[in-house]
Amino acid sequence: MSGESRERAGEENRRRSLRWMELGWEGATTAAWEEKRKEEILAMFKDLAEDSRRGAEARQFVARWRPLW
Repeated sequence: MSGESRERAGEENRRRSLRWMELGWEGATTAAWEEKRKEEILAMFKDLAEDSRRGAEARQFVARWRPLW
């Protein structure tokens, strides 16, 4: 294997390694965001359940999430 082809192979390996790390970071941040979102939704349902048990007038809940578009 010539020096030039080894250099290209090394560069390709570095690119693959960086991409693998990027995908891992994206997966971790997405999972954290989804977990936070789940907790917000569960808190909203908990508030609704407490209101229901007390027989209180239902409050109007406004969605806190951002539209995807």
